[in-house]
Amino acid sequence: MRFLQILGLALFPWVILPPPLTIWPDREGVWLAPKVFFLALLALLLSPKPPERKRLGHPERSLLLGMLAWLCVASLTTLSKEDWSAWLLGPLNRMDGPLYQLFLLAFALRLSNALAADPQLAHGLTPYLLVSALFQGVLWLWQRGGLDPLAGLLGYTPGLPPGTLGNPGMAAGLALPLIPLALALWLGRRERVWLLAALGLATALGGLANRSSLIALALALGVWVFMSRDRRLTLASLGALAFSYASSAYWPSTLPVQKQLASGRTLETRLEMWRIGLSLLKEPKTFLFGMGPLGLQEAVVSGKVEIKNLLQLFHLEYGWPSPERLVSATPLWEPDDPPTSRAYLLKYDVTGLPGYSKEEFLALQRLSNLDKAHNAYMDKALAFGTPFALLWTLFLLGPIPFLLPRKEPINAGLATGLLSLGVYYLTWFATPQTEPWHFALAVLAWQSAIKTKPSQTSS
Repeated sequence: MRFLQILGLALFPWVILPPPLTIWPDREGVWLAPKVFFLALLALLLSPKPPERKRLGHPERSLLLGMLAWLCVASLTTLSKEDWSAWLLGPLNRMDGPLYQLFLLAFALRLSNALAADPQLAHGLTPYLLVSALFQGVLWLWQRGGLDPLAGLLGYTPGLPPGTLGNPGMAAGLALPLIPLALALWLGRRERVWLLAALGLATALGGLANRSSLIALALALGVWVFMSRDRRLTLASLGALAFSYASSAYWPSTLPVQKQLASGRTLETRLEMWRIGLSLLKEPKTFLFGMGPLGLQEAVVSGKVEIKNLLQLFHLEYGWPSPERLVSATPLWEPDDPPTSRAYLLKYDVTGLPGYSKEEFLALQRLSNLDKAHNAYMDKALAFGTPFALLWTLFLLGPIPFLLPRKEPINAGLATGLLSLGVYYLTWFATPQTEPWHFALAVLAWQSAIKTKPSQTSS
């Protein structure tokens, strides 16, 4: 049973169905629907025995149960009577609604119980996660170079990956926390294979050219190096960063446009998204209970966020003319049209602007495209309320101050991995493709924080 549990969790990112077999083709069924329901299967597979009374006092269990309780309260408060299926499943291309959240919390609770009942499960789980992510990384690099062995086999359009996750930024969240963990295994076990695994994951991460994850890796490893003052860790961390940045710059790519890691446009766009999200959280009910998984999208398409407050975001995101150049914004929908189909025809005066051959510039913008603030903490608050977001943050980042100062490499490696996620989630949202692994690492970290006493590490 232990092997099936480990194997099931390690194979989670690989669960994918060809387009003809997807459960909900209009909800990114290739990437998301199979993973969401496989997560429910994992929750059933883990810990078939009922938890003992003493295990209920674990901090992570209290946080998870708190999230579960607030999820129920917030979901009932924001229940959509018009389209309950969309409310239950979340936005079309996300599938992170209450159903997924319920599966995720059940999975984490069962994993916590399983690790408490069988401590050996943790020792076997970490290497399998690393090996699974490493194979994903190899696939990412193949696909970046134009070699996609899955596109023809499964029948999806090349260019949608990397790997079996569907988005480079999401894939980056899979590899990012595992690089410090691989370095920790190398330091603790003194086996070079884990150093090679760390360098391989760093190379794959760089190949994704995701700026947020590379910054998060540099900051997290920098904190670990500063606190440990270990020369081997310093050299290995510098090597991992060098491999990641070199891969981003020099690995062969078939992409027509290469990302510029030094550009600040992405951060400007994120700041504008956060401004919009914060403006919605000022309402007391939204602050406490959120607006549901479709909340931000519905706020935009319903006019709660006015079009004039979106013009600067369009300017930064798409490179359209500045807001003061707008001449008119014409709504292109009928009263009976679905809200998610609403779009505006924007007309700008571009007289005298370089790069335009005419005096007018027309742009068609579908409002439902903005469904995330691209900040996991804010997105959790907008969906299910600030209390839920605070519990989620405490669960994910809570073990860091307990583990990071300790001398055992595995403890510091887990803490550094979670710290990198804390930085990464400042500019990304949580997704069903990677969040279950993040929850698994958080549960491992909490279990390690409980079992290892500070007095044992100071000797």
